[in-house]
Amino acid sequence: MQITIYYKNKKLIEPYLSLFKEYQKRLAPYTKLELKTGLKNLKNIKDDYTININCNAKALSSEEFAEKIKVLNLSGYSKIGFYINDDKEGKNFDFALLHNKISDEMSIAILVEQLYRAFAILNNKTYHK
Repeated sequence: MQITIYYKNKKLIEPYLSLFKEYQKRLAPYTKLELKTGLKNLKNIKDDYTININCNAKALSSEEFAEKIKVLNLSGYSKIGFYINDDKEGKNFDFALLHNKISDEMSIAILVEQLYRAFAILNNKTYHK
């Protein structure tokens, strides 16, 4: 499974970039994680399944999120795209990380942590060191 996070700004600033790279390393045994920045037109992107991170949508528990990732993987979706606050129509699924409005950078930080947690749950790994 390949997971790509789409972020409209030109680049991810520190300390968020370092945090992303750390979780990218931790997730490497389970999935390929990429961050694409500075994209003006997100319509032409070809992912098998698209998810919009939106504070107005339903929040998922860690277990529910892990189950969503499992179902997508078992359903044959190999390329999953997470869009940070992209309010355009056409996404397969919307969900909230928090119900409070947070910065896009913080959304990425929480998302990569939640992805790591989900894969740890699915692989029966201890999440906390």
